[in-house]
Amino acid sequence: MPTKQPTDLDVSRFPQAGALTISASVAAVQIIRALAVVILHPLPGFQPLTLFPPILDTVLGVAGAIFVFYQIGQYAQDPISTFRKVAAGVFLLTLALDVTVDASRLPGAGRPEAFALMSMHIVVWAICLKMLPGLVAAKGA
Repeated sequence: MPTKQPTDLDVSRFPQAGALTISASVAAVQIIRALAVVILHPLPGFQPLTLFPPILDTVLGVAGAIFVFYQIGQYAQDPISTFRKVAAGVFLLTLALDVTVDASRLPGAGRPEAFALMSMHIVVWAICLKMLPGLVAAKGA
């Protein structure tokens, strides 16, 4: 049985890969947000579905994921696999915040709004798990 070889990362690609990952994530979130606004007609005071809070949350969250992946890449034998495991755990913890939106007493918050936020969260997580490692994996890895 062949042994699994470690995956090398090309750290020089992190700036461009990070920028592309952030851009793709923000674009995906804005598409989902726009659809949610058209379908749900949320109250104007429901901040999570207004224009700027999702952008800020996405940029900060994805930047955090990029930083964590870079750090993992410095030390892990198989950085992509390790990053995906860490990201799965963090995703489950942070997704719990979206789940609580339905139970919160925020004006305009309900199950449909929580589903919209969860959809944004899932798409960004998928982009981070697939796009970022794919862009920084060394050629031939």
